[in-house]
Amino acid sequence: MSDENKKMQMLNELRDLASELKRAPTMNEYIKAYGHTRHFISIMFGGFSPLLQSLGLTPHKAKKIDDSIFEVKDIESHLNKYNQESDIIDPVKVSSNNWCVVSDVHYPFHHEKKLEEFFQRAEKKKYDLWILNGDVRDMYSHAKFPRSHNIFTPREENTLGRKLTEEFWARAKKINPKARLFLTMGNHSVRPMKRIMEEYPEAEDWIAEAMKREFSFDGVTTLFNSRDFILLNEEIAVFHGYKMKLGDHRDQHLMSCITGHTHRPGIVYRRMFNKIIFEANSGFMGNPAAKGLTYTSSKLTEWVNGFLEGDEFGPRFIAL
Repeated sequence: MSDENKKMQMLNELRDLASELKRAPTMNEYIKAYGHTRHFISIMFGGFSPLLQSLGLTPHKAKKIDDSIFEVKDIESHLNKYNQESDIIDPVKVSSNNWCVVSDVHYPFHHEKKLEEFFQRAEKKKYDLWILNGDVRDMYSHAKFPRSHNIFTPREENTLGRKLTEEFWARAKKINPKARLFLTMGNHSVRPMKRIMEEYPEAEDWIAEAMKREFSFDGVTTLFNSRDFILLNEEIAVFHGYKMKLGDHRDQHLMSCITGHTHRPGIVYRRMFNKIIFEANSGFMGNPAAKGLTYTSSKLTEWVNGFLEGDEFGPRFIAL
């Protein structure tokens, strides 16, 4: 495409966005909507202001903040509305000496062979507690990073991801019909909600209901709030995770933690007075060669397929 055609395309994009917003877009809004970089805009038009001026648009000015933001008509009523009768930290408490934690399956970009190896071990161990600890679905179609649109349509990805997750739970129930089954949400799982909150927050309730349907399964307890966690055996917090360095969750919360998220397994311990606490990462069950997971800068990564299992002696990482 020639530079002139690129400029015409950018002008049409800006005109459409201004029409939708009913005002001149900000540069960040324009970049978010169409993926251009500041550098590219500068090359094409000499900056964002000249681009606006090309359409006769006046830059949007944010409303000046003044003391009116502190005005509350009924502060007592406002505080009573949010008065908590119980502790705000209310985890799901479970106990088990024969458990497994699998995370980051990233359906439909899973590693089929490694998952089969996991199920073969599960057949022998008969775990009575199963936790899928976040990112069971990749939600590739809802990502913000530059991605191919030639893999799945959103409908195809959602349909296949749901089907594969249902098959996972069906197999777990077959292996141990009395097992307790739990599912937590991860950063990939909540991608649809993030996109809605960024662009169309008025639809929050609609997408929340759709997410509940999408991640609900018979016989499975789902923690729909990504900030919630499971408290295992009264002392181990199980949640997807958000930090990149193994041990940081443990040190922040000063308790033992089981996480996923980084796809890099391991267990690190530390002594805290007369108690030993740890953080264990369960690796991942995705396929690093799958197109949806090729966003790393190199084919060589520290990602390791596997899962955690545990008993009265603590957690073990099982590499597959």
